Amino acid sequence: MNKLHILTLSWQGKDKLEKLYKSLIPALHGVDYHWHIKSNGCTDGSMEAIEAWNNDRIHGIKYPHNLDSFSQGTNFLFKESGAKDTDYILLLNNDIVINDNASVKKMMFLLDNP
Repeated sequence: MNKLHILTLSWQGKDKLEKLYKSLIPALHGVDYHWHIKSNGCTDGSMEAIEAWNNDRIHGIKYPHNLDSFSQGTNFLFKESGAKDTDYILLLNNDIVINDNASVKKMMFLLDNP
């Protein structure tokens, strides 16, 4: 299975990120992933929460403002991720909750087996 890079933009989204984290991590069991979170000028403790997860596969990036467009933010994260051509990219909003532990793996399986 190829590596999965998850890209998430966040602004004042600590509560949302914490809900996403609790639902996403079980769904990533057995997946080679890296989750890149761009904290856009957050002052709500988002970066502290990300650091408290103490997960070397989760990379929080503190950014000084929230003035970039969605595409600028995701392009920034994509460059920071170091993803290779064979890796998968998942753009994941911070307000998502994963309701099962199979969907992410099924998406990756379908990409590997067209």
